[in-house]
Amino acid sequence: MMPAILLEALGMFLLLGAVILLCYRKVPMGQAHIRIGPGEPKVITCGGYFKFPLLHHVDVVPLNTIVMEITQDKWVVGPANETLTAIISLHVVNERQAILKVARLIPGANPGEIRNIIKDRIKMFLGGIRNVHSTNLSEQMEKVDDELTPFGLRQVALTLKEGEKIIYSTGPYR
Repeated sequence: MMPAILLEALGMFLLLGAVILLCYRKVPMGQAHIRIGPGEPKVITCGGYFKFPLLHHVDVVPLNTIVMEITQDKWVVGPANETLTAIISLHVVNERQAILKVARLIPGANPGEIRNIIKDRIKMFLGGIRNVHSTNLSEQMEKVDDELTPFGLRQVALTLKEGEKIIYSTGPYR
C-alpha cells in the first residue's frame, strides 16, 4: 500500500516539474513580453511567467534603443534637391500602455516588422518637410514626437543631413 502512494507522489512531483520546465518563460533584459490569453493582456518586463500553450500567445517588444537611418532622394523642394537622411534613435516607453500600443501595431509581429512600420511612419512624416533651410525646422522636427506618441515611442535623438552636411541635430547621436 505504501509503495503505491509513494509512486503516485513521485509521479505527481515529476509531472509538476515537467509543467514548470516546459511552461515557464523568463524575460530577457531589454524586452517586454505581452502574454495574451483569457482576460487582460499581461505585460511582463522583468522576471518570469507561465505560458500555457493552448491558453496563451506571447508577443515580444524590444525596449532597447532603436536606431534607424531613413534616406530618400529629393525630399526637399529647393535649389539643392539633395538626398535628405534622417537618423533617429527611439525608445519604447517602459509603461504598460505604451508597450501594448507598440505590440498592437501588428498583432503577433516580430521586432523587425514593428521596426519597419515605425520607419514607414517616420518616412511619411519627414516626406512632408518642404524646406530644410526654413527657420521653423525645429518646430517641424518637434512634431516627430507627436507622430511617435500614439505608438508608445519616445524620440531620444534626431539628426538630419543634407548630403553629408548636418543641418539639424538633437541628442547624443550626431
